[in-house]
Amino acid sequence: MKKQDFNVQGMSCSHCAQTIQDLLLSMDGVEDVNIQLDTKKITIEHQDPLTTEDFNHVLKDTHYQLSK
Repeated sequence: MKKQDFNVQGMSCSHCAQTIQDLLLSMDGVEDVNIQLDTKKITIEHQDPLTTEDFNHVLKDTHYQLSK
């Protein structure tokens, strides 16, 4: 199990956070998603070998993007 922290671009409300969480949790290998709306940070607990690109791919149809 691996934990990664990211900054979230485009997230401004609780609906945004819920959308991001739902999309990421739908991915195979993602176990938990913890979002801090006030700091626009996210922690994803997942199985290897998921990458930043994998997470952003699932968000591609939204205006959200994860970065280190």
